[in-house]
Amino acid sequence: MRTHSIGKRVQLRQRASAGMLSALMAAVLLSAGVLAIDFGKVWALHGDLQNAADAAALAGAGALGPAYPRPDWSRARTLATLAVSLNSTAAPKLAVERIQTGYWNIAQPRASLRPNGIAPTANDRPAIMVTVSHAPTDQSGVPGRLLASLLAMAHIPVSATAVAVIAVADHAAAGTVFPLAIPACLYDAYWDSANARPRNNPATGRPFILKIGAAYRHGACPSGQWTSFETDAQSASQLRELIASGNPTGISTGDSIWIQPGASAPGNAVPSAPQDLLLPVVASLDGHRAAPIVAFAPFRLTGPATHGGQYIEGHFIAADAARQRASGAALASPALVR
Repeated sequence: MRTHSIGKRVQLRQRASAGMLSALMAAVLLSAGVLAIDFGKVWALHGDLQNAADAAALAGAGALGPAYPRPDWSRARTLATLAVSLNSTAAPKLAVERIQTGYWNIAQPRASLRPNGIAPTANDRPAIMVTVSHAPTDQSGVPGRLLASLLAMAHIPVSATAVAVIAVADHAAAGTVFPLAIPACLYDAYWDSANARPRNNPATGRPFILKIGAAYRHGACPSGQWTSFETDAQSASQLRELIASGNPTGISTGDSIWIQPGASAPGNAVPSAPQDLLLPVVASLDGHRAAPIVAFAPFRLTGPATHGGQYIEGHFIAADAARQRASGAALASPALVR
């Protein structure tokens, strides 16, 4: 009888252990399921946040373009905030975590936002950075609380950031660009990128008069070199054809054009003044090579070309016919860079 009693107790213990193990396994499986569901919700929420950040940055960048005399930083922030509120109709609500304005260097793959008080260079574009976030609450079912009811885990913060710039004259249609390239150092010295207009000579109150051509320098900066655009050609006849007809195909910032330091002067093929031109700006004029375009400069030819057409004389212009020769859609088109 005693042996039978011991065996019965063993069986009961085994059954209890099996029940506890089953309950534990069920809890583990339930936890894994909840975890997967919550991570799915967080992932979906992050996509919504990124879309909201992108839309807000693009909306804000609309106040940084040529429609304004200079970038309207305050209006850009207002438009970005409004865009986030329009994307917050569904629960959970979206919130603006941070909005920053400044300049973004489009030539640097890992650029960071520079203060809006700097003197921008040819590669700097007015920009706005928007970070949108959602701080989880105690509401039931809010994404970001992973197994909080079971394990008292902390919230997972979720946010998304986007940067948009306004690109001015980043494309020029065929036949609109004069084949004389200028270096970025010259453009930065005589063009006010913050206000999208030429810098004035304090002595005259008017834009600086420049001589653009291989024979001249402005300080330590060369003034210009002939370019054959995307085809490597150095003959005088080919250069005269480009002077008469402009770039054969549409070109954009980032495209490379050939610098021709050994090209012959085109003589009287240079157009007569006054005339508005669009000049390509490249990072450097060093050597016979292909150099990427960083900007387009509107330039007014004011004086007759001399010395066999070795240079042209004139000054930069703002909001003029030469600028409108570039692709109109590109002039005020916001673009995401991050």
